[in-house]
Order: sequence, then structure tokens, then C-alpha cells
Amino acid sequence: MRSDWLRLMLLAVFGGVYADTDACPLKPVDSTADDWAKWWGRKLQICSWTLASVPGHPVWMDMVHTSAARIRALARVGEDGKPVWPQGYDMTNKIIEVSGPAVVTDVAFAYMSRFGKTGQEELHGLQEPRLFGDALLLPITGFSPGRGIMGSKPTSDPLAYVEHMFAGTWKNPY
Repeated sequence: MRSDWLRLMLLAVFGGVYADTDACPLKPVDSTADDWAKWWGRKLQICSWTLASVPGHPVWMDMVHTSAARIRALARVGEDGKPVWPQGYDMTNKIIEVSGPAVVTDVAFAYMSRFGKTGQEELHGLQEPRLFGDALLLPITGFSPGRGIMGSKPTSDPLAYVEHMFAGTWKNPY
């Protein structure tokens, strides 16, 4: 969760490109299921293992504020100012929802919906990048090529920018 917040705040302040340590670039940045709930926070979801932004874009602080609100809804604050989770609470299963790709998806789609339709019907199976105001949404091949699921194409595809290795190192117990 701390790394999720750090990623959002760094992009908010400095912009640039963020990538998880297990996301491998396939080309330079400047080059041009029914059981979905078991694996993803949303049926149609934006990945958060690689993100790019200009400095100061408002969507990132919106993500931080939304994440903070979701965390406050789950935990109380202890005397030391740190969150206190209910006894036996497994936060690992909630990270996707409170600070990970579910937050990124919800806030990004809310922002992009000001510039066009962002529903399942309009975006499922997206094959080409689509611009929503100043936000560019890439198809699944852009950040998850070679998986053979949901229409992703091979890593050799011209739209394949990053391959994620799914090491899952964030799943350490809290």
C-alpha cells in the first residue's frame, strides 16, 4: 500500500514513467473472463504496474484522496497515528481495492468519462490507443502482451510496450 501511494504521489508531483520492478520495457517510452473477480479489482481495469504522466496532473491526487477515504473506511486510527485493522484482518486481499488498480481504474475512468464513454461496451476489446482529453488509454497489448488472455497480442506486436512478470512481491504479509 505504501508503494501504491508513493507511485501516485510521485506521478502527481514530478510526472514521468513509473514501472514495477518486474515490468520489463519492450521498447523505449517515446516510441510509438467470467472469473475476473478472482484476479482483478474491476471487470474492465487499468493496470497499475506501469503508468506515465505529466507533472501536476490532477488525477493522481484524486487517486490519493480516494485511496485515503477507502482506507479510513476500513481501519481506525490508533494512538500512534497508525491505522489499526480489525484482529485477523487480511489487508493483502484489500490492497487492490484500497490503493491499487481498482482505485486507479475508478478515478481514471471518472476523469476520462468527461471526454468520452468509458463503459464496458465501449472499451472491452479495445485494439488501438484512445485519447480522452489529455489521457491516453492503451489496449491490453500495451502493458500485458503475450499472456494469451483477453485478446492480448504477442510481445512482438507494435503496441506492446511493457511485459509484466507478475512476481507478486507486494503480497508480503503486513
